Amino acid sequence: MNDNDIFNGAPNSGILFGNLPADAQIEIYTISGQKIFSQRVNETPLRWNVKNNNNRDIASGVYLYAVKSASGVNIGKLAVIK
Repeated sequence: MNDNDIFNGAPNSGILFGNLPADAQIEIYTISGQKIFSQRVNETPLRWNVKNNNNRDIASGVYLYAVKSASGVNIGKLAVIK
């Protein structure tokens, strides 16, 4: 998996996370480390609607993601611009 596979999306459609390992877990964190979103990946691509686990819109800013699977953890950054 590389960054080019992960980021595809538009503000109205969400962010697509593609080419994810089978049975992975994706987690999104604020830059200060607060987990705002977590979901088990059942199929790819996974479309994140840019909302937190309480179904509330998140603010524009930089966020960290972690994709956890049996093969390891992939960590990166993403920007939300509204």
